[in-house]
Amino acid sequence: MGISPYPGALPDHDSIIIIPLLFHLYVGLYCHKDRIAYIADGGNRFKSRIDITINLKDMLKVSLIGCHFDQQNYIDHCSSSAVMIALEFKKAYFSATIPLR
Repeated sequence: MGISPYPGALPDHDSIIIIPLLFHLYVGLYCHKDRIAYIADGGNRFKSRIDITINLKDMLKVSLIGCHFDQQNYIDHCSSSAVMIALEFKKAYFSATIPLR
């Protein structure tokens, strides 16, 4: 399982993707077989802003499940949160758990 920036098309295997959108980073755990992506970001914008949700759904064209990320504090930036989210997604993937939080 690799980690890579979103290239404009989803890979043909399970992976973690980094999606830059509107000056913010979103991290997705993409499960190719099920065509599902778990999405999280440091500010929980995916879950709180409908415009972001719509943009990401239009961009990825798969089922999206928002995950709550509650480890960011005031000095964090979206890139450091993206690293933590990617690590949590990787841990969830290899332990076969659903990463809802």
